[in-house]
Amino acid sequence: MIIGSADRPSSSWIRSSNSMILVAILTIFAVRLATLGTLAVTDNTEARHAEIGWHMYRTGNWVTPTFYLRGQLKPFSGKPPLSFWMTAAAYQIFGVSEWAARFSSWLLGGAIVLMTVLFGRRFWSAQVGLLAGLVLASSGLFFVLSGACILDMALAATVCLAMLSFAFFVAGDTNSIWWGRAFFLALGLGCLAKGPVSVVLVGIALLGWLAITHQWKVLKRLPWISGTAIAIAVAAPWYVLAERANPGFLRYFLINEHILRYLKHDYGDRYGGGHTQPYGASWVMLVVAFLPWTPLLIRFAIESWRGRRSAAAEPRDLWLTYAIVWGVTPAIFFTLCRQILVTYVVPGFAGLALAAAVVLVRWLQSTEKAELLRLLRVSTVCSTFLLLVAFTGELIYPVTPVEFVGFLAAASLCFAAAWFGHQRGDGMFLSSAVGMGIPLFMTMVLSSGSTLINDTYSTKTIVAKVAGLTEARGWPIVLPMGDENSANFYVEACHNGQIVRHTDRGASCVLERVEQSPQEILVFKRKHWRSLNPEVRRGLYPVTETGHWVAFSTQNPAPQAPTVAYNDDEQGPQ
Repeated sequence: MIIGSADRPSSSWIRSSNSMILVAILTIFAVRLATLGTLAVTDNTEARHAEIGWHMYRTGNWVTPTFYLRGQLKPFSGKPPLSFWMTAAAYQIFGVSEWAARFSSWLLGGAIVLMTVLFGRRFWSAQVGLLAGLVLASSGLFFVLSGACILDMALAATVCLAMLSFAFFVAGDTNSIWWGRAFFLALGLGCLAKGPVSVVLVGIALLGWLAITHQWKVLKRLPWISGTAIAIAVAAPWYVLAERANPGFLRYFLINEHILRYLKHDYGDRYGGGHTQPYGASWVMLVVAFLPWTPLLIRFAIESWRGRRSAAAEPRDLWLTYAIVWGVTPAIFFTLCRQILVTYVVPGFAGLALAAAVVLVRWLQSTEKAELLRLLRVSTVCSTFLLLVAFTGELIYPVTPVEFVGFLAAASLCFAAAWFGHQRGDGMFLSSAVGMGIPLFMTMVLSSGSTLINDTYSTKTIVAKVAGLTEARGWPIVLPMGDENSANFYVEACHNGQIVRHTDRGASCVLERVEQSPQEILVFKRKHWRSLNPEVRRGLYPVTETGHWVAFSTQNPAPQAPTVAYNDDEQGPQ
C-alpha cells in the first residue's frame, strides 16, 4: 500500500478521529464492567476458579489453591496462583459475587489494552496506538475473557508486558536499563500467572523476530544478572513454598501439565479429561477468536505474499514484523499440540491488534482508500442490523430497565459514529462503529439469554430457589450425581449454606440418602433424575425445580410441598 502525501490527514481530523476511538474503547469497557455479574459463573472451569479464590479468601492460605473434587477438599496443582490471588483480593474488597470473581480479568484486560496503546504510540503514532486498543478490546474472544473468571488474561497481560518492555529496551529509550529489568519482572510474573509457558511464548516470539531482523546484538545489552535475579525473586518463593506444602507438586505441574500435556492426550490430568483437538486447530481458533478483524489481516497476508519480491527491496518495518511474530506465536507453538483450548491463542492478540491497526491506517492513507471505506461501510451496516436484532430479542426476552437504558445509550453512540463515518467517508469513525457494535451485540444477546444460560450451565438458579424455601430453611444440599463447582460457590460463598459431600457418586449415594432419610435437599440435573430407578425416586419428595434442575428431599418438608412438573417418565412419589 503506497501512501500519497496528498491523502495525509489534517491534524484536526486526526484529533477528532482519535477522540472517537478513545470513546469507543471506554464504551466497550464500561459495558463489560457493568455486565460482569449478569451471567452466573459456569461449570466447571470458571466456577472452579471462582471457588479456589473463595477458599483463599476465607482460609487465608495464599500458598495452596484448593477446591472440592469428588467430595474432598484437594490442592489444585494445575495452575499457579496469580489469578487466584487477584480474585481473593477482589472478594476482600467487593464481597463475594460473580462480579467480584470476574473483576480481575476486566482489570487485566484494561491493562493489556493500555499497554497496546502505548506500544502503538511509541513506534508509530497516537492514532495507531488508539486504533490498536480498539481492535484488541473489540476482538471477540478478548472481549469475552475480559469478563470471565479465567486464568488466561493474567498470562496474556504478563506476555504483553514482557513484549512491550523488550521493545522499549531495544528502542534505546532513556530508561532502557529499567525496561530490560521490567522484561525479566514480566517473565517472573508470567511464571506465577500460568507457569513456564509464558517464558516459552515470549522466547519463541523474540527468537523469531531476532532471526528475521538479525538484531541479535541487542541480547548482549540485556541486564541478564540483575534481571534474572528479579525474575527468580518474583517467582521462586511461591514454587518453593508450594512444593514444601504439597510434595510432588513440582513434578506434576512441570512434567504433566507442561511437557506431557503438549505431547500426548493421556498426560495424567488430575482434574478432568484433556481437550483433544486436531493438529493445527490453533490456527482455526485464532482466525475465529480474533473476529471481526481477522479478514483484514488475512488480506494483508495475501497481499504481502503476492508483493514479496518488490517488498524485498524496501526497508522492513521492524516493529510491524515484531507485532506479527508476537501475534502468531501462540498458534505456531500449539500447532502440533492437540490438548488445547481456544483461550491459548489470546497472548498473541495484542500483537495482532497492533498489526491490524498499522494495516488499517496505511490502507486509509493509500490510493486504495475507497476499497477499505466500502468494506467498513458494509461492516457498519451489518453491525447495525445485528444490534437491531439484539434489541428485538430484548423485547421478547426482557432485561432490566437499567440494562436496557445502558444498551440503548451505547448503541446510540455506535449509530452516531456509523452515521458520521458514512457522511464524511471517515474510516476511523466507521472502525469505531464496528468496534463498538460487535461487543455490544454479544453482550445484549448474552443478557437476553441469561436466564436460560444461568440455569443450563450453572447451579445458580436452583440454589437460589432452594435457599428461598422457608419450609426447608437451613437444610444442607446434596448433589449426589456429580461435582458442580458452581454449587460450592453459590451455596457456601453466596448463600452461607452447607453442602454435604460424598466421595461416592450415583444411584448408590441417592439410595443411601433415602435409607438414612436426613433433613437434606437433593439436587439433580433432570437427565440424571430420569436415570434413577423408579423405586428410589418414590422415596423422595419434590420441593422445587427449574428448567434444567429438580430438587427433592428424603423428608416431606411441609404438609403441602410445592408441586413439581415432570414428564411421564420422571414422575415423583404418588
